[in-house]
Amino acid sequence: MAVGHRNLFVCLVPSILLALAGPLHSAAIAIQSVAASGVAHAGTNGENVIVIRMSNPDGTPFNVPPEQVEKLAVDNGGVQMKGSKWEFRTLLVPPGYAANFQQVVKDDFNRPTNIRQWAEPGQLRIVQIVRLERGVYWLRIRPMAGPKGQQKVLVNWVPGEYLFRISYVDGANQGDTLGMLEVK
Repeated sequence: MAVGHRNLFVCLVPSILLALAGPLHSAAIAIQSVAASGVAHAGTNGENVIVIRMSNPDGTPFNVPPEQVEKLAVDNGGVQMKGSKWEFRTLLVPPGYAANFQQVVKDDFNRPTNIRQWAEPGQLRIVQIVRLERGVYWLRIRPMAGPKGQQKVLVNWVPGEYLFRISYVDGANQGDTLGMLEVK
Protein backbone atom coordinates (compact mmCIF):
# COMPACT_ATOMS: atom_id res chain seq x y z
CA MET A 1 0.00 0.00 0.00
CA ALA A 2 1.46 3.34 -1.02
CA VAL A 3 1.37 6.23 1.44
CA GLY A 4 1.02 9.66 -0.14
CA HIS A 5 3.49 12.40 0.76
CA ARG A 6 0.71 14.56 2.18
CA ASN A 7 -0.52 11.79 4.51
CA LEU A 8 3.03 11.06 5.64
CA PHE A 9 3.59 14.76 6.36
CA VAL A 10 0.34 14.98 8.38
CA CYS A 11 1.39 11.94 10.44
CA LEU A 12 5.03 12.86 10.99
CA VAL A 13 4.84 16.57 11.87
CA PRO A 14 2.81 16.17 15.12
CA SER A 15 5.04 13.26 16.18
CA ILE A 16 8.20 15.28 15.60
CA LEU A 17 6.82 18.30 17.48
CA LEU A 18 5.85 16.13 20.46
CA ALA A 19 9.28 14.47 20.49
CA LEU A 20 11.02 17.86 20.48
CA ALA A 21 8.86 19.13 23.33
CA GLY A 22 10.05 16.28 25.53
CA PRO A 23 7.96 13.84 27.49
CA LEU A 24 4.72 15.27 28.77
CA HIS A 25 3.53 13.61 31.94
CA SER A 26 0.06 12.20 32.43
CA ALA A 27 -2.37 14.93 33.34
CA ALA A 28 -3.21 13.75 36.86
CA ILE A 29 -2.61 17.35 38.01
CA ALA A 30 -3.74 20.32 35.95
CA ILE A 31 -1.22 23.16 36.02
CA GLN A 32 -2.18 26.56 34.64
CA SER A 33 0.24 29.45 34.36
CA VAL A 34 -0.02 33.20 33.83
CA ALA A 35 3.08 35.31 33.34
CA ALA A 36 3.03 39.01 34.21
CA SER A 37 5.81 41.32 33.13
CA GLY A 38 5.71 43.22 36.42
CA VAL A 39 8.35 45.94 36.49
CA ALA A 40 10.37 44.36 33.72
CA HIS A 41 10.59 46.15 30.41
CA ALA A 42 13.02 45.87 27.51
CA GLY A 43 16.40 47.32 28.47
CA THR A 44 15.95 46.63 32.20
CA ASN A 45 16.70 43.57 34.35
CA GLY A 46 13.70 43.85 36.65
CA GLU A 47 11.77 40.95 38.10
CA ASN A 48 8.84 39.20 36.46
CA VAL A 49 6.28 36.90 38.03
CA ILE A 50 4.69 33.63 36.93
CA VAL A 51 1.57 32.59 38.85
CA ILE A 52 0.66 28.92 38.65
CA ARG A 53 -2.45 27.12 39.83
CA MET A 54 -2.30 23.39 40.44
CA SER A 55 -5.49 21.36 40.70
CA ASN A 56 -6.53 17.74 41.04
CA PRO A 57 -8.59 16.08 38.28
CA ASP A 58 -11.79 16.97 40.18
CA GLY A 59 -10.84 20.67 40.20
CA THR A 60 -9.93 20.92 43.89
CA PRO A 61 -6.60 22.66 44.65
CA PHE A 62 -3.51 20.44 44.64
CA ASN A 63 -1.27 21.40 47.54
CA VAL A 64 2.42 20.74 47.23
CA PRO A 65 3.75 19.74 50.67
CA PRO A 66 5.37 22.84 52.22
CA GLU A 67 8.76 21.13 52.62
CA GLN A 68 8.91 20.60 48.83
CA VAL A 69 8.71 24.36 48.36
CA GLU A 70 10.77 25.51 51.36
CA LYS A 71 13.70 23.10 50.84
CA LEU A 72 14.51 24.40 47.35
CA ALA A 73 17.92 25.97 47.83
CA VAL A 74 19.08 29.08 46.00
CA ASP A 75 22.20 28.31 43.97
CA ASN A 76 23.99 30.01 41.06
CA GLY A 77 21.56 32.91 41.08
CA GLY A 78 18.34 30.88 41.11
CA VAL A 79 16.29 28.18 42.82
CA GLN A 80 18.04 24.82 42.55
CA MET A 81 15.44 22.31 41.32
CA LYS A 82 17.71 19.36 40.63
CA GLY A 83 16.60 16.39 42.68
CA SER A 84 13.25 18.01 43.51
CA LYS A 85 9.80 17.25 42.19
CA TRP A 86 9.75 20.52 40.20
CA GLU A 87 11.20 21.21 36.76
CA PHE A 88 11.41 24.55 34.97
CA ARG A 89 12.80 24.97 31.46
CA THR A 90 13.30 28.02 29.33
CA LEU A 91 12.38 26.77 25.87
CA LEU A 92 12.64 29.82 23.62
CA VAL A 93 13.95 33.36 24.03
CA PRO A 94 14.05 36.34 21.64
CA PRO A 95 17.19 36.96 19.56
CA GLY A 96 19.78 39.03 21.40
CA TYR A 97 18.80 37.82 24.88
CA ALA A 98 22.30 36.71 25.89
CA ALA A 99 25.45 37.67 27.79
CA ASN A 100 29.04 37.62 26.57
CA PHE A 101 31.58 35.50 28.44
CA GLN A 102 35.25 34.80 28.10
CA GLN A 103 37.62 32.15 29.39
CA VAL A 104 41.39 32.52 29.52
CA VAL A 105 43.14 29.31 28.48
CA LYS A 106 46.55 28.83 30.13
CA ASP A 107 49.48 26.54 29.39
CA ASP A 108 51.30 24.28 31.87
CA PHE A 109 53.27 27.28 33.16
CA ASN A 110 50.08 29.24 33.90
CA ARG A 111 50.69 31.64 31.02
CA PRO A 112 47.67 32.83 29.02
CA THR A 113 47.72 31.19 25.59
CA ASN A 114 44.26 31.90 24.28
CA ILE A 115 41.08 33.77 25.14
CA ARG A 116 37.86 31.98 24.30
CA GLN A 117 34.82 34.26 23.92
CA TRP A 118 31.17 33.31 23.41
CA ALA A 119 27.61 34.53 23.87
CA GLU A 120 25.57 32.46 26.31
CA PRO A 121 21.78 32.57 25.72
CA GLY A 122 19.76 33.98 28.59
CA GLN A 123 17.36 32.00 30.76
CA LEU A 124 14.37 32.72 32.90
CA ARG A 125 15.70 31.96 36.40
CA ILE A 126 13.35 31.32 39.30
CA VAL A 127 14.69 33.16 42.34
CA GLN A 128 11.85 32.25 44.69
CA ILE A 129 8.69 30.12 44.88
CA VAL A 130 6.01 31.43 47.24
CA ARG A 131 2.80 29.63 48.18
CA LEU A 132 0.02 32.23 47.94
CA GLU A 133 -2.94 30.04 48.84
CA ARG A 134 -4.16 26.47 48.38
CA GLY A 135 -2.83 25.28 45.01
CA VAL A 136 -1.59 28.74 43.91
CA TYR A 137 2.13 29.53 43.70
CA TRP A 138 4.05 32.64 42.74
CA LEU A 139 7.38 32.16 40.92
CA ARG A 140 9.64 35.21 40.98
CA ILE A 141 11.90 35.20 37.92
CA ARG A 142 14.89 37.26 36.80
CA PRO A 143 16.67 37.48 33.44
CA MET A 144 20.00 35.69 33.82
CA ALA A 145 22.67 33.99 31.75
CA GLY A 146 25.73 31.91 32.46
CA PRO A 147 27.53 28.70 31.63
CA LYS A 148 25.96 25.51 33.03
CA GLY A 149 26.90 24.90 36.65
CA GLN A 150 28.40 28.38 37.16
CA GLN A 151 27.18 31.57 38.76
CA LYS A 152 24.62 33.38 36.61
CA VAL A 153 24.68 37.10 35.86
CA LEU A 154 21.79 39.47 35.29
CA VAL A 155 21.08 40.42 31.67
CA ASN A 156 18.65 42.95 30.29
CA TRP A 157 15.30 41.91 28.93
CA VAL A 158 14.84 42.28 25.18
CA PRO A 159 11.42 42.76 23.63
CA GLY A 160 9.73 39.56 22.56
CA GLU A 161 8.21 36.32 23.70
CA TYR A 162 9.82 33.94 26.20
CA LEU A 163 8.45 30.38 26.17
CA PHE A 164 8.78 28.18 29.27
CA ARG A 165 7.66 24.83 30.66
CA ILE A 166 6.83 23.96 34.28
CA SER A 167 6.48 20.35 35.43
CA TYR A 168 5.72 18.72 38.75
CA VAL A 169 6.19 14.96 39.26
CA ASP A 170 5.53 13.10 42.50
CA GLY A 171 4.54 9.52 41.73
CA ALA A 172 1.03 9.53 40.27
CA ASN A 173 0.71 13.25 41.00
CA GLN A 174 2.18 14.88 37.93
CA GLY A 175 1.44 17.61 35.46
CA ASP A 176 2.90 20.08 32.96
CA THR A 177 2.15 23.49 31.55
CA LEU A 178 3.62 25.57 28.78
CA GLY A 179 3.59 29.31 29.24
CA MET A 180 4.71 32.49 27.58
CA LEU A 181 5.99 35.77 28.95
CA GLU A 182 5.84 38.82 26.69
CA VAL A 183 8.22 41.71 27.35
CA LYS A 184 7.67 45.02 25.60
